[in-house]
Amino acid sequence: MDAKAKQNRWVNFATGWRAPIQTARVYDKFADVIAEITREESETDTRIALAAQNVLDGRSGEASSVGAVCAE
Repeated sequence: MDAKAKQNRWVNFATGWRAPIQTARVYDKFADVIAEITREESETDTRIALAAQNVLDGRSGEASSVGAVCAE
């Protein structure tokens, strides 16, 4: 019973007085925000990996240290 009451409180907090279509729009917007944050994190991770690779390659970026290891 306690778990159901907590779930109902959360649903009431999230949806409030809104009509179902308004609630769906709120959830869609929330999903859009999460997707944008995830995309930005992915881009940041990629930039960090490329910067680290450039350092490993002596900052030249001409040859990948990964390729050099594989070629041996």
